Formats: sequence, C-alpha cells, structure tokens
Amino acid sequence: MTQVECPFCSNPNFLADASRGRLSKMSIFWPRYRLQEKFWKRRLLDRQGAPLSVWMEQRGDNLRIVLENDKFEERWRDFTVEVFGINTIGDRLREDPPGPFFFITTPSVFNGDEYEHHYLHFFACRITHKHTTAQLTVHWWPSHGRLFTMGGPLVSQEPNNDIEAFKTAFDFFQRETRGTPQITKARLSQAIHTLGPTANQTEIARELGVTDRALRAWANKNLGLRNWRDVVEQLQV
Repeated sequence: MTQVECPFCSNPNFLADASRGRLSKMSIFWPRYRLQEKFWKRRLLDRQGAPLSVWMEQRGDNLRIVLENDKFEERWRDFTVEVFGINTIGDRLREDPPGPFFFITTPSVFNGDEYEHHYLHFFACRITHKHTTAQLTVHWWPSHGRLFTMGGPLVSQEPNNDIEAFKTAFDFFQRETRGTPQITKARLSQAIHTLGPTANQTEIARELGVTDRALRAWANKNLGLRNWRDVVEQLQV
C-alpha cells in the first residue's frame, strides 16, 4: 500500500462510522502470533495450534471485531475491546502493526472468474470497562506509531474505581518479558502444518512469536539449514 494519511487521524468520526451503515458479518481467524500475551484465556492457548475464530462486522470498507469476557482471563473479564480497521483490495501496508490487538490478514474472495485478495488492516481499538464510563483508545499508523488517548469523566464520589480499571487496561499493552516463546522442532513443525508449506519464514516466525533472525539462527544451528525451503521440506507434516 502506498503511504497514505492515517485513516483514524484524518476522520474524527472513524470509530462512529464503523458502527453505521449496512452490516455484514463473517468469521475470520485471529493470528496465533497475536495470542502470546497473558490476558487471553488459557483455553484459547491450549488448542494445539488450532486457529481462533472471531466474528468480524463489516460496513462498507470499515471493520470491527468485539472481544469480550469469554476471551480474557479473570483479571480482564470486565473489559470489552473493540478492534477497528479497514478493508482494501490488492493493496497492503508495507509495515506490520504492533500487538496485541492489531494485525493484517488476507482472506481471498472469489469475484467472477478470479480471486481478489482483500487485505484486512486492524490498527485501532477502544477499551471500555463495565464499571466506568471512561474509555481508552489506541491506534497505530506507520507515519506516527501507536497513540493512546483516554476520555470520559472520573466519578466525583469515587474516582479510584476508574483509575484502577485503567491501570489494568494499560496492562493489555505491557510487554511480557518472562516465558519468551522458545523454538523447538515440534513447534516449528506444527507451525508449518498450521500455515501450510507455502508460508514464508516471516509468517512462521510470527506464528511462533519470535523474530526472523532468531528463527534463521535456530534452523542453522539445529538443522544445519540456511535455505528456508529446505527447512520446510524437512519439517512439513
């Protein structure tokens, strides 16, 4: 995608527009590499590589996914996270957005005699809590990175509830430094099986939650292989 102005910054009504107009729904897969953080419910992480399916709302080119308490561990169960994005056809951002809620995915849609590649870019979210009217909004774009804003009144009689709720909300974005994902032959083989033998090294690294460099170094050290296609041929199941 050629560099364009941030859709969120250029439209003050971006979030409201995502809830207006004719609605269609479809199921999409949430990327496994975006399920590394501690706030996801454990049962979602213990499905042995099975993808997580979520419902996506589409109104025109505007996209919205709602994540609620059935997706989060106990500490975050009272939060609702709405993830917003746009649909483009045959045009993808060159840079991937950061986690935990932003990503790009590519469903292929049949249109007449050929398939169109629809790129779904998710780059904004609104976080609310059932016991406060305050909101935390986060969005990202290559031109400015991630921007955070908070809005809404503090309850004058007891503001501590609002403050404590959004201390926890910011924990969604805290980088987990313990338990860094490890590369093993079994995990690498499963990732190739999940994404398919045509997946490239970058896609597999994301699936494992590691860097390209770490994956390349591991394959060289443990398999004696520098060529990615050789790695796939050896490990595909």
